[in-house]
Amino acid sequence: GCGSNLVCNGSGMCVACTTGQSCTGNPNICKNGATSCSSGSMTCVDGSSKQAGTNCGSNLVCDGNGNCVGCTAGQSCTTNPSICKNGATSCSSGAMTCIDGGNKSGGVSCGTNMVCDGNGACVACTAGGACTGNPSVCKNGVYSCSTGAMTCADGSNKMGGVSCGTNLVCDGNGNCGACTANQNCTTNPNICYTGVTSCSTGTMVCNNSQPKQAGTSCGTNLVCNGNGACVSCTAGLSCTTNPSASRCITGVTSCNTGAQTCIDGGGAPDGAGCNDGNDCTYNDVCRAGVCSGVAYSCLASQCESSSVCDGSGGCKTTNVTNGTACGYPDDCTCCTCGSTGTCQNGICHYKTCCNTQACCCLAAPLMSGDNLAIICP
Repeated sequence: GCGSNLVCNGSGMCVACTTGQSCTGNPNICKNGATSCSSGSMTCVDGSSKQAGTNCGSNLVCDGNGNCVGCTAGQSCTTNPSICKNGATSCSSGAMTCIDGGNKSGGVSCGTNMVCDGNGACVACTAGGACTGNPSVCKNGVYSCSTGAMTCADGSNKMGGVSCGTNLVCDGNGNCGACTANQNCTTNPNICYTGVTSCSTGTMVCNNSQPKQAGTSCGTNLVCNGNGACVSCTAGLSCTTNPSASRCITGVTSCNTGAQTCIDGGGAPDGAGCNDGNDCTYNDVCRAGVCSGVAYSCLASQCESSSVCDGSGGCKTTNVTNGTACGYPDDCTCCTCGSTGTCQNGICHYKTCCNTQACCCLAAPLMSGDNLAIICP
């Protein structure tokens, strides 16, 4: 020194020089530069070490001891202190370390039944349990931790047919649709069953309900049998096994019972043979739908050769004197003694005269003009 802020330059001259001033250009990049006058002129020499983490080149930092070491900041790493923070490499300490970076997303597991809440904290949460209050009425509720808190979220689809409101059901695919059950319908599979709507599958379908009444038509010449089957049956045909076939009633087929049966129809034509179960059965015929004896109801072909029909259903003889016997083939009896027939006014009457009684029994009503003295002498 040759004065304040002056030094000898080695050539005999006193020159200005200030020591200890900050400067750049010193040899070591990780040292702070400081002016020096030790050489007789002001130069920049290495001073104190730069702070650790000071950049000293690409992917290089000062280590705080004046050394420039390799270090890459901002890379992902996993050894950072907080489990709910993303790890990132840092060179701020003068060496590469893993420090906490941004928050991990909410729902990231941070332990058994623990998740990150999205704000860097690890909180308790148990997922998978059943719950109610999830958004979709046709989804099963299940606890979820995906948001970083335990919420009731949509899980699997509810079964088709589960109610989701008035006249609404789940379709099995998580959707709620309109469906009204127990309504009458006609598209059920079996024509011999009544149809009723069902929502059990998740959509409205027409199912079989109860068997239709026996005799209900299920097609041309087909009827329901009352047990749900459609069977062959043709109504309106002539038949002979009806209950009153022997009593002047014609038979006609019916399907009302669910099977083809022969029922009573209209009256049989006059002259048809019959048997009404009364005493008079021999050669009885139908007349106006009623079973009558041949003596009182006949056709010309049923009268004896000497008789003709009298026009009122009875047989009469011609040119026969009153009281003359006329034996039609009939075994009717009125009393206990034998019967004979006699002619009266051209009509053959049957009588029985009781020998011990003053009586006369007729198998038919007296005709107009009948004379008991002639018929029963």
